[in-house]
Amino acid sequence: MAKRGFKDREADGPDALGRAKVDTMEMDELTPHVEELKRVLGDKIDEEQILKEFDKYLNDYHTGIESAKRGILRKYGAGDVAFATASSI
Repeated sequence: MAKRGFKDREADGPDALGRAKVDTMEMDELTPHVEELKRVLGDKIDEEQILKEFDKYLNDYHTGIESAKRGILRKYGAGDVAFATASSI
């Protein structure tokens, strides 16, 4: 079954800083979501951990991005924080 979200990290290996490599196009797609989570969660979680959580939700659990964001928010204690979407404005 094909994975979605991130490229296979085991095949790519870590980058020079020891971080898992992420496909550029896919990282570009996740960047606004990562920034939003960093803003909402503050110092509870760093960017690298957010990326690991997205990888787990998208590839292991096969959820969508919005479900992944809700799961990450629940896990790191943001409570009932809701995201503003175009349809909710």
